[in-house]
Amino acid sequence: MSKKYQDIDQKIQILKQRNLLFTDEEDAKYRINEFGYYEIISDNSDPFMIDEKYIEGTRFFDIYALFCFGGEIRDHIQKSSIFFEKLLRQAVLKAWCEEYGNHQSKYLDKKNFRFPRKGPQPLNNLVSKFAKVSFADDDPILNKARVENNNVAPWILVKFLDFGNIISWYELLKPELKTKVMKHLLDDKTFNNLNSKSGKDLFTHMLKLIKKFRNRSAHGGQVYTYMPTLPSGKPFIKYNQYFHSKFGITKEKYDEGYGQTGIWTILALLKLIKHPEPYLILSHLLNGGFKEYLQKVDTMRHYINTKTFYIDTEIQNEQTHLNI
Repeated sequence: MSKKYQDIDQKIQILKQRNLLFTDEEDAKYRINEFGYYEIISDNSDPFMIDEKYIEGTRFFDIYALFCFGGEIRDHIQKSSIFFEKLLRQAVLKAWCEEYGNHQSKYLDKKNFRFPRKGPQPLNNLVSKFAKVSFADDDPILNKARVENNNVAPWILVKFLDFGNIISWYELLKPELKTKVMKHLLDDKTFNNLNSKSGKDLFTHMLKLIKKFRNRSAHGGQVYTYMPTLPSGKPFIKYNQYFHSKFGITKEKYDEGYGQTGIWTILALLKLIKHPEPYLILSHLLNGGFKEYLQKVDTMRHYINTKTFYIDTEIQNEQTHLNI
């Protein structure tokens, strides 16, 4: 049964009955009308509530400030993932061209890819996308390549692929080329420790988890407590001795939830990348502004620590909790 629609005054009264304080009701109404009740209140109230009542002293401004901060986090995830995508794009392109050269016939030939274990559809979809760019997309850059060279080279093709296409291309590379991509992106110590089946699985799921967060951020979803899982319900990131011990996460802590998924796991994964920019962009907010915010708001600090499995990526010892 759907909930009955309530106007803004009714909603304010219900919030008051749940102990939320308002210092300027008209300003609160304006902000709720402008940005949406669900986006401000429903998405951000949990850290401030116990038994469906707001913790004593909680103000509308506290929730609105978290709503605004959530927008900043989404912006930083977008910037970080875009930078990461550029690195992945070039790593895949480099590995491909070293092996197959610059002619479109190579990336249109399914024999040059790994056949997917789950059937031909992923490969068919990818090559169909490549063919559409090569033959059908009406773009001045593509038209020029067709007229002058009768060939849309891989470094032109790659400009017309989205993040999901690039991840699919990586997944469908033959094993030796996937290894080259990892070597190009990971720092040497990390690559040496992850150049195994479990390490390659970690890298693949890292790509998919970053994409999950990027998509959610692009659509305005709340991300600071977003904890996605695989379609099977299993964690995105399996336990990996090298990766998890790097951030003080034992197998016992992993089984509790640390390092399985979530924004702090994303941040830790980005620290494995050779190029620091994607990590620094997100860390600037999470290990800077957000940490400062958490120190000021006790209820939020406790919530993040106990509900989202905070990982302090600035340290490499057994401390995985905020001090609360």
